[in-house]
Amino acid sequence: MFETINQKSVHIEELSALQFGWQIEFTQLGPTEGKSAVSLMRSDNLGVCHFQLNANYDQRVHAQPGYYSFGLPDPETIGVTVHGREASSGAIIVFPHDDEAYAASPTGFHGYGIQIRAAYFEAIAETVFQMPLRLLVPTTGVYVLTEIQFHHLRRELYKWEQMFASNNSVSKSMLAHHQEAMAIAVLNGLNHSVKTDETRHLKSDHAIRLVLDYVNNSPSDEITAVELCTLADCSQRWLEQSFKKRFGVTPKAYVKYLRLARLRQDLLSSSHGENQTVIDLASPYGFWHMGQLAADYRKVYGELPSDTLKY
Repeated sequence: MFETINQKSVHIEELSALQFGWQIEFTQLGPTEGKSAVSLMRSDNLGVCHFQLNANYDQRVHAQPGYYSFGLPDPETIGVTVHGREASSGAIIVFPHDDEAYAASPTGFHGYGIQIRAAYFEAIAETVFQMPLRLLVPTTGVYVLTEIQFHHLRRELYKWEQMFASNNSVSKSMLAHHQEAMAIAVLNGLNHSVKTDETRHLKSDHAIRLVLDYVNNSPSDEITAVELCTLADCSQRWLEQSFKKRFGVTPKAYVKYLRLARLRQDLLSSSHGENQTVIDLASPYGFWHMGQLAADYRKVYGELPSDTLKY
């Protein structure tokens, strides 16, 4: 089986192909600058996803059960972080197999996601490398590939894009060859990679994680700068600089965008039979001025809250 999906939209929740092999929760941190796009190429054992994201996003990533997931930002893309580590040119991201990963991507992000079925990946490791997969796939993090291995992996990705362009002429033998070659290229790359330095990121990452966990669990509470700084044990200036470097926004702006994102989820999931209004759904998040809410919401999502509620 070889399936291709090509999707474009200004609304990230409409790009369902992004969720193959992993479940991603997006918090949009600013206006959309055009349509985002995703192309998915998948077989029974492996999926390759190329995406372009035209807004600034905070992401929480969960690998689907039974899959291993990896990320490969395009060389021109900068400002991508995973667990506080920057994924610079030539990097491969190892997402956790059974835990949550958190990442941030800037407007204009281009990159690939590679999802491999665990049973198939384990068979490749045992057959080709004669080693258990757990010894070949390192812990969650950002790893720098050698130039040779990076170009090898990019070459295999290009071959999948060629299959995407000639969907009707992909034979079973060709598909089997390319999925095996991709799995081997990932393992070879990881086998020759070097993990990025974590030491200089530890303080910033720990503080930001504390703040993110708190505000994500209490998006409707009144949250002050003093409260966040006390929680993170840092100065307001330091926390603002850390947030701007990671997300491109201040903690205060992050909380506003988070509340808008949660409201959008509620608007989209609201049942028309419940006769809920925008005011009903917005009030729990501290939105009392409906005119200001409408302006902020439209600036980020390109439509009014009432338009979203009609979906």
